[in-house]
Amino acid sequence: MKSEFVDRTFDADYIYFDILFLCIWILFLIARKKKLALLWSLIGLIVYYIVDYGIWYSWQGTRRTNCFVNPALLMFWVSSTPGVVHPAWVVMMFELTFLKETDNNRSSGTKIQISGDSDADSSNGVVAEKQPLSSEERTRQRILWTILFFSVQTIPAFMQKGFDWDNRTCKIGRHMGGNRWKMLLSLVIGYGYLCWRRIKVKDLVKLFLIGFIGEGIFEFAFYISGIRTGKIDVLLFDSAIEMNLGIPWMFLLWRWMLKKDQRPYYDEQYCVLKWLNSFKCWVTCSKNKRKKSSSSKPTSSDSEEVQLNNNQNNIDIEEQSSSNDELSNYTSSNSD
Repeated sequence: MKSEFVDRTFDADYIYFDILFLCIWILFLIARKKKLALLWSLIGLIVYYIVDYGIWYSWQGTRRTNCFVNPALLMFWVSSTPGVVHPAWVVMMFELTFLKETDNNRSSGTKIQISGDSDADSSNGVVAEKQPLSSEERTRQRILWTILFFSVQTIPAFMQKGFDWDNRTCKIGRHMGGNRWKMLLSLVIGYGYLCWRRIKVKDLVKLFLIGFIGEGIFEFAFYISGIRTGKIDVLLFDSAIEMNLGIPWMFLLWRWMLKKDQRPYYDEQYCVLKWLNSFKCWVTCSKNKRKKSSSSKPTSSDSEEVQLNNNQNNIDIEEQSSSNDELSNYTSSNSD
């Protein structure tokens, strides 16, 4: 795919509305006590800002801006929506799709709380039992969070056309250069690694769809509202590739942050750990065999001990024989 310059053109009103809906998203996460999602939002904001401002703008110079806002602040805003909203939504989709029910929770009728609701009874201060989420409830929550995700991404882009508060125009863009094939290569490496870790094909498809939907909504809002212009093939390419570059690594890191009994795919299912366990078992079996073989052979100390015991037995026999001779002689003399 040849090089192109991907840009966005918008009024200052869009910045204000976008910040407003970003705050609404954060308030929803706080209200629903989505602590893990909030943590991922913070991590995402830092990573996006380092890439956007630190690498693309300051180092490589591929990011271009033409706006009344200071470039450092503008890049912070550009990084905030995808950096805060996208990782949080992805992690919640991971939880509602892949988070497994432990054996202990399955036997007691409890479940890891992934809904973020507080079950505390304010009247007596007793925490109620956490009930497992049914598949219907998981689907309902996925739909509701995706609707909110869609709203946060798209409504600000359309609201700027209905308000004339600040018509100052901003334009930002990025020269893609030869990055398209590098992105494809990174995508193949990421999902190839998941295949090597023996992730099921149906779960790979689910991960890819999470990345495609997340980035697709983001790109769709730009193209439909007129903020970004371009061909449909660029829209499809960006939707399929950009967020999916990080999905495999996000999945592995999210899985690592869980307790072992909550993780989808037990560690023993991974081929690397199976090889290590097999090697460990082989070493242990070899040591046990050597110990058994060495224990079956008499050692030099054992031979010496056996020889001493035999000598002692011979001495005892000789002493007993001499005592018997003396007794017989004494008896014969008395009989005479």
